[in-house]
Order: sequence, then C-alpha cells, then structure tokens
Amino acid sequence: MLSNVDAVIGAFLDKVEMDEDFFAYYGVDEEEALTLAKERSMGYLRQAIVMLKRRVELPFVLALKDDESFEEPITDDEVDLLSEIMLLKYFERGLAKLKPQINMFSASELRLLHSPANERASYVEMISSCRENVREMISWYESKDRITGANKLVDHNVPDDVETE
Repeated sequence: MLSNVDAVIGAFLDKVEMDEDFFAYYGVDEEEALTLAKERSMGYLRQAIVMLKRRVELPFVLALKDDESFEEPITDDEVDLLSEIMLLKYFERGLAKLKPQINMFSASELRLLHSPANERASYVEMISSCRENVREMISWYESKDRITGANKLVDHNVPDDVETE
C-alpha cells in the first residue's frame, strides 16, 4: 500500500504518544496542541529523509514538495522506517536536555532522588538500542524490493575476467 506524509507523521506520533513533553503546549486546546505537534514532527521527518537518503541508494525520489507531500508515494515499510528514524532523531535531541535538568537539583537532592549518571547512561543506552534497530530496519529494507517485498538477488559469482587465487 502506498502512503503519504500524514501516515508517517501519524506513525511517529503514535510512537511518542506517552511522552507528555512532546505534546505539552500551554494555553492551547487539544486540537491546537496536536497541530503544533504535527508541525514539529515535520522537522523530524525532514531529518529522517536526509538520513535515509545518505544511507540507502533509493530506487525512487524521496523528497517533500512545497505543499509538504511526497514527490512519490511511499510504502508502509517506508512509513515505518521513516517514523523509526524520526524517533531516533527525537531521542538524540533529548540527550542535550539531560544535563540542564540534572543541574536543577542540589547535590543532596540528587543523591536522594536518583543518580544522574545512571539516568544519562540509561538514556544513552536507549538511543544506542534505537540506532541498532534503525540499522537493522535499513538493512532489511535494502534487501527487499520496495513494492513486492521479495528478496533481492545477490550475485555471488566471480566474473570470468577476475583472477582468483
């Protein structure tokens, strides 16, 4: 099935739905907050497109038009892959916020509440896990035909004009 930008944004928002910070907009109603979240998501989508184009030789044009639609329709697998890359980019931005939040507490409060070093290490581990998941998804994507999902054939034969020892 071929999809559009709204499908990618929706898949990403589903992945971050439990993160209250992503949807925290003060002084706006729920509908306006969702609109703002979708606008923020477009930045993550642009980053995801750039990352995917750098890592994979795509057999089609993956780009956004001025009206924020895709140049060409994308598949459900591409929706999932792009939304996962968006999630990774979102988590990577969150890493920069850890240190300032830790500095809001006094030393005695930190010892009572939690270990900032452990919190940061856990967050970095989560990002590493997400990166590995994205790598695996990209590898799987590269090994399949984007429309049919059939495995691509890899020719392991050595050409006749190459000498082997």
